[in-house]
Amino acid sequence: MRGFPRPPPGECAARDTSHKAFNKIPMNGTPHRISAQDLLRSSDPLSDEACTSLLCYYEEDGLVDFKESFDTTPTSKSWVELAIDCCAFANAHGGYLVFGVKDKTWEQTGLAEETAAALADIKKVLEKVNRGLAPPITSASSRRFTHEGKQFAVVMVPPSRSHTHVFESDVSWKTPEGKQIPWVRQGAIYVRRSGSNSILTSADFEQLVERRLAHFREKVLEGLVRVVKADPAHEVITVALDSPGTSGRAVTVVDAPASVELLGKSLALRADSLSAKIDFTIALTRDQTDPQIDVRLLYDIYSVRVDTKLNDEQMKWVIYHSLRTESPAFFWLQQVKDSVARDLISEAFGASKFWSKVGILNYAGFYGEQLHRRLYDRLGSMAAEHRIRRFQTKAALFNVLHQSRNQQRDEARATELARTLATKHDSLSERELQKLDCALYAPF
Repeated sequence: MRGFPRPPPGECAARDTSHKAFNKIPMNGTPHRISAQDLLRSSDPLSDEACTSLLCYYEEDGLVDFKESFDTTPTSKSWVELAIDCCAFANAHGGYLVFGVKDKTWEQTGLAEETAAALADIKKVLEKVNRGLAPPITSASSRRFTHEGKQFAVVMVPPSRSHTHVFESDVSWKTPEGKQIPWVRQGAIYVRRSGSNSILTSADFEQLVERRLAHFREKVLEGLVRVVKADPAHEVITVALDSPGTSGRAVTVVDAPASVELLGKSLALRADSLSAKIDFTIALTRDQTDPQIDVRLLYDIYSVRVDTKLNDEQMKWVIYHSLRTESPAFFWLQQVKDSVARDLISEAFGASKFWSKVGILNYAGFYGEQLHRRLYDRLGSMAAEHRIRRFQTKAALFNVLHQSRNQQRDEARATELARTLATKHDSLSERELQKLDCALYAPF
């Protein structure tokens, strides 16, 4: 989680204690926002939580742009600027346009009812945006929403991974006096760079080509379990998922040197229980200095946490990697002695990168001010630079103001979220589950 300026008084700081509102409450005592990249990748990039978080962004960058107002007159300059914004976002990494917020001051002025309604009509918005643009942008979406009695609108533009959008004709806008003002020349290609839109440069072109190639590689490798890259002196074997209907999980060798008698043969990799999967993963990663763990396995284990019995090695492995991947860990931590929990927290902290360390620091606060202070000091100057605060109260660390008031309901919700996250990534669900885990199982 990144540090950023405090919000204006009274904005984005409501202390709603329901679990659905946890995202509004800051971790480490700082105002909270979710990264725009995580929002774009979530299953619902225009959810209530996403829109509220965007109001608290307080920065224009490569993924977020703020507009105080919008002129809905059919020939206005606003529509041309919107077309450029959408083109630039689509040709880069995607992004959000947030209407009703002043740039630089972040004052939430809101929009007139009819303006918010016009921007929420994505079909008409795209009709205007695609005037002169080819190929047209088709996958953008928008919505209007109310916050503290004011109307706002958000337009979400996903990245166009296989197309580059170009203005194939000149585009102009008409002044109130009826004068046509040329604004975009034929052949213009816009990209989003930092907090502004720019005409494509040679460097931008190279990055765009690299993204296209990366997308192409992803499509080519789709369906492969693993492509082994080795020195030319070594033999290379490529395997792919077995055909549907095969019992168990297996792979088939689809490419192998003639000297290897494996081509076309099926290799079963069976793990009939979660315990076996954990043991299998431990064995595969035992000698790796920085193993990359599939976080879906951790969520799968968490979804059956009450009915799963882990041995000491498995328990420590699950705790260690849950901490490092910012997966819920309090349920598992309560299964071990406090001294073991402190050791695992310290070990995971030492092996993690900066932002993962910040997440682990929150856990440390529940196991004593001394541990929290020691790990905080290890962050050094980075803590002050990113406004990471020292331990104040346990509740503030995970934005949870109390223990669960309805354990049965919250445990059921946590299980539901874990099952979903075991199959697909959703940053908003991840945050909700982490806070539920804290409310249910943290040692308050």
